Amino acid sequence: MPTGYGEPVGSLLRELAPEIDAAALYLLAERYESVQQRISECTWAIDKGTRAVSGAIDGQTAVAADAVGASTVRALHASAEKVSSIAEVVRAYADAVEQTRQRLAVVAAIADRELLAGTLLAAATGDTTPLAGAEHFAARTMAATAAELDRHAAQISQGAVEETSAEHGQQSGGMPMTPGAMMAPMGAALAGIAAGRAVAAAGDSQPSDADLIMLRARAAVLSATQPPEVAPWIRVAVGLGVDPNGRRTVVVGTSEPAGYLRPGVAPEPHEVVVGDGRAPELAILGYFRDAELVPLAVCAASPPPPEVAAAVNDSGAHALDPAGHEDSAGSAQ
Repeated sequence: MPTGYGEPVGSLLRELAPEIDAAALYLLAERYESVQQRISECTWAIDKGTRAVSGAIDGQTAVAADAVGASTVRALHASAEKVSSIAEVVRAYADAVEQTRQRLAVVAAIADRELLAGTLLAAATGDTTPLAGAEHFAARTMAATAAELDRHAAQISQGAVEETSAEHGQQSGGMPMTPGAMMAPMGAALAGIAAGRAVAAAGDSQPSDADLIMLRARAAVLSATQPPEVAPWIRVAVGLGVDPNGRRTVVVGTSEPAGYLRPGVAPEPHEVVVGDGRAPELAILGYFRDAELVPLAVCAASPPPPEVAAAVNDSGAHALDPAGHEDSAGSAQ
């Protein structure tokens, strides 16, 4: 009997399985939920304290205290709701990633069975038609299953956009969805989180897990959306820098001059695009230097040349590939 009948399925499974760590997303969602709970507790304490103060005084002072307390409570309620919404988006995407993994495993098992049957029939009769059909079935069904993750991501993105539009008194769907949110699994969830947490504590010079997940996802998507005819010759990278006040900036670098991005490759609204014909990592580091930003991390979809990796290492930034591995330069830190 021919051997290796399951190799196409195994190869497809490795290529199509989501690389994003669902467990890390669940942990991130739990952290946001913890923050939301803490904000709610603070809101309750402030409301209780304000009422106590108002009850102990009278006149215009009591009215003023009530007004200040009510305004603070409303602001805290709004903040808690926003944090809760972020947690829901992250958790929803984690669910989608995990469901896609499970469905791919089931479809792979079915495809594996069909390939085995086709292989046995080919060995017994010499007819390879069923085997070819089984291989086509495996490729088609597994690709369709993997594509469901993009569809779920688009639905999550649309829900978040509609919720934001409703909060601002806009009509549902009135805010256009960015291409990154539509195409990137993490575009809506973590790129949005990155924008939402653009200001970190002053002196915070270490990227968080969410930062690294966002960078890996953006680098992978920007590379994948390059036109096929030029993709082998164009490199892109994504970097994260922070200023002395803790404000973070996401920078997209391209190896093309003047920061040119090919049709179909679109930055998120909060991203800066740079390029000067050199390696994208060097363009990003140059921007950080000119803008007086501290480099936190740089991620590219393809390994940089040794001299570029050394420059990233010398800058003090974490150097990551889309799978989350630090390259030789980054690991030397």
